[in-house]
Amino acid sequence: MLGWAPKAKDRNAFSRGVHYFGSHDPVSFLDAFRAEEVRADFQSIRGDGFDTVCLLLPWHALFPDAASPALDPWHAERLDVLLSEARRAGLRVRGRLFYAYSSDVTAEVSNHERQLAVLLYPARSMARMKAQAERLAQWAARHQAWAGGFVTWEDFWPCFETPPHWTEAQRREVATSSGFSEWIEQQGLAELAQQLAVPTDGQVWIVPTHQSPGMRLWVRFFDHVLRERVMASCQPAFPDLGVEVRIDAYPVPMADGQFEWLYFDLFDDWQGPRYLYWGPFHGMANQGEQLEAEAALEGLRRLLQRFGGARRPVIDQFNFTDETLLFASQNARLRADQVNPFIVQSAALLREQTAGCWLWAYRDYRENWLVNSTFQQGSLAWSGSARFDASKKTAWLKPGAELIQALRPGMRAQAPQDRYGDFCCDVEVVGRADAAALRLSLGHHEGQPRALGGGRWRFDIPNAALDWTACTLTLRHGGSRELQIKSLCLHGFVQRLGVRDEWGQAGPHLQAMQTLNQALRPV
Repeated sequence: MLGWAPKAKDRNAFSRGVHYFGSHDPVSFLDAFRAEEVRADFQSIRGDGFDTVCLLLPWHALFPDAASPALDPWHAERLDVLLSEARRAGLRVRGRLFYAYSSDVTAEVSNHERQLAVLLYPARSMARMKAQAERLAQWAARHQAWAGGFVTWEDFWPCFETPPHWTEAQRREVATSSGFSEWIEQQGLAELAQQLAVPTDGQVWIVPTHQSPGMRLWVRFFDHVLRERVMASCQPAFPDLGVEVRIDAYPVPMADGQFEWLYFDLFDDWQGPRYLYWGPFHGMANQGEQLEAEAALEGLRRLLQRFGGARRPVIDQFNFTDETLLFASQNARLRADQVNPFIVQSAALLREQTAGCWLWAYRDYRENWLVNSTFQQGSLAWSGSARFDASKKTAWLKPGAELIQALRPGMRAQAPQDRYGDFCCDVEVVGRADAAALRLSLGHHEGQPRALGGGRWRFDIPNAALDWTACTLTLRHGGSRELQIKSLCLHGFVQRLGVRDEWGQAGPHLQAMQTLNQALRPV
């Protein structure tokens, strides 16, 4: 069934969806979920009026060898569980192909080597991506719940963002290897490149630097790379391939000292699904303003007017709240008492101008920096004297035993250290056992837990205890009886949308979302 495409009725169906990470975060989810939790969550998602789940398909986990189309069997089995449970719950599944992030932050991941290969070794990279897309399509075709895949600009953003920061010699090299210089000539843009002061040595048009007029052409070249290399490599395997469009503009300086804000490819001629992300801050001054529901609705209306196309778009990240560390302090946001009115009142606009809307996260989630945090892979990433239970996926600590993991916070964090507050480490034990005798050390800090209830215990950790370069977490059992550990979560940030909290309990916006889903059901 390679080349699978949805039936006409599925192409036109309005989707009410969620990105699903369970009780985990986007990066660690695939490695950490437990099947019994997924079954309960999917039933809850269906009961709350959603019909679609979006799963992130992490590139490095699924294809650990960049040069091979072989799917990693362990991660493929994990995806099989998710697709089977989705079918059981009556949910469709959409997949974000080649998700760029990984819980195991290797040098390959942090240096964006696979993305930059699209520029440095285009032919080789496209051949590999095409083969991997074909393998993913073969896997997906086995599952009745599968409804299609899409690619997002975000997972290939290093292709745009990174090279302009390099030295001139490196920028010259990538201008040649990527075809940027040749593309300028082929497109008849040499005169414009000269007017925009794109650097050149007389033979090669060199990649410009950020904050220079020549970035106008680098924006257009990135559009070319995304469409003609990434999308072209994936579409043979996924004929109805979707694309998430970058809605944010890029500032390019002009001769008069002002800035022109350039939009990237809108893909308004794309025949497959188009996806947009939205938050109340879009199109606003973003000076910390608090918005009324009507102002946010008008912002959403303007977005949809600008990004209309051959097919109505799906808003794949309907973020009526957003706590992202780098932006939350200045971004416009809905006033607290206006969030629910906005959600309910958005129904008519969404129904008339979109093909669906999805929440970025069904649950609020803790950004967990630990690898193999629920012991699904036994002792992977852990050292110490714990005993790992292969059948129950837990770790046993005898009196005096330790669980140890080395951390590199700076490689896992979404923001600099000073943007974070203090940290927590949540420990879940089996059977609601008394874990008061546990002790946790991180850097120079050592602490004891407080009970959260339900078998969960929390250690509070001051920000200053973390060495951002490298540090070690040690959980030590000081009690007199063996203790069974179910999971650990080290986090300094919780992303809150407010539909369901990190434990799966109803949040302040659940009822409004249920009302919206009811209004968006087919008549």
